[in-house]
Amino acid sequence: HLDDPEDGFFSSNLRFGLGCYGRVGQVTSILGVASSLEGNNGRESPHSPECIEGIFVSGPIAGCGKTFLIQSIGDYLTSQGWIVLSAKFEMGLEHESRDVVSAAFNKLVNVLVNMRDGEVEKDVEYATNATKAISDALDRDSMSSLANFLPSIKELVDTIDEKHIGTNDAAESDKGNSYWQLVFLLSSLLGAVLSLDRRIMIYFDDLQWSD
Repeated sequence: HLDDPEDGFFSSNLRFGLGCYGRVGQVTSILGVASSLEGNNGRESPHSPECIEGIFVSGPIAGCGKTFLIQSIGDYLTSQGWIVLSAKFEMGLEHESRDVVSAAFNKLVNVLVNMRDGEVEKDVEYATNATKAISDALDRDSMSSLANFLPSIKELVDTIDEKHIGTNDAAESDKGNSYWQLVFLLSSLLGAVLSLDRRIMIYFDDLQWSD
């Protein structure tokens, strides 16, 4: 291919595989944090510092493998029973960070819905318990407010009254209150799910494009 650009580069005999090579230090550090969270599973409040960790992954240039590193770790943690969620900020697009964060939590609700409707007994039990924990953590009005940001919550919790669900137009009229309302609602949702026996990893890609 280097001698003749017209020649096809891909070959049926050429396989690089999907391994995450040369990242032993980074993988060890991140999985060490995950291991410490598992060690505190069930012993601390889900809102305590022992149950929540943030990791910032940076690199010198675009395309140096940051996303692939996190995706590889996410795939491994998924195989260990974690719930792994992601969302991506896009360059040049007009969006609010609120919408991107809401998209990630909407995926969490969809995961629970799929577990509940699946055939794996332990997943069905987990999703049922998670739904109850969420319902206990949020009252009727809060749940209706949450549905404005996470439409899929209506598929998980059947006690939400459609008549009490407003529109995001009202939220746009007071963005300050809307922001803190979303923080409260998502914190309550996450705390309820973390009170059970599964950990959650959420990663946001291209954070530099957030507002």
